[in-house]
Amino acid sequence: MEKNKRVMFALHIMRQCDFALSALSEMELFLQTPNNNINPFWYYVDMFLLSTGNISKAFWPSAARDTKYNELVEQRGKELREMFKISEDSPLRARSVRNDFEHYDERIDVLFATTDSHIIADSSIISEGSLNTKSKIHYVRVFDPKTHKLLFFDNELDVVEVGNALIALRNQFKDIPELKYLS
Repeated sequence: MEKNKRVMFALHIMRQCDFALSALSEMELFLQTPNNNINPFWYYVDMFLLSTGNISKAFWPSAARDTKYNELVEQRGKELREMFKISEDSPLRARSVRNDFEHYDERIDVLFATTDSHIIADSSIISEGSLNTKSKIHYVRVFDPKTHKLLFFDNELDVVEVGNALIALRNQFKDIPELKYLS
């Protein structure tokens, strides 16, 4: 990959990393000083998922709109993963919870079309299993403060694990000669 393209993607990744870490910091601050309005917390969650999703797409891109560029796109992702020493099993790869948030409308349509159990915990900060019911609970946009996991149906994202991966990624900018000035 040519240097200018590498630097452009590095800047994009660095900015998204900073956005995600800032959102994570605000989430943690909110949890330390709870109030009745949880909308700010979910705003930070959305920003965290958007930014980590953008990082994931840089390293593991989706197919190109024009399929003749698929090989080029795949090669770029591979080169970026090598440059930043990102393993295939990195927590930064996870996009299922982010996709659930982005496609909330479709997920809810399917839920109501496929189940009679409509006991739903949505946009809640609760520990999984803390609701006392014998019926199945559908966790939709739930943050578990004990495990620090975001839950959406059967998908979960360990926020601490992703946060640690973001910090490690952000620290790499000073170790890559052509990117040192960015850090």
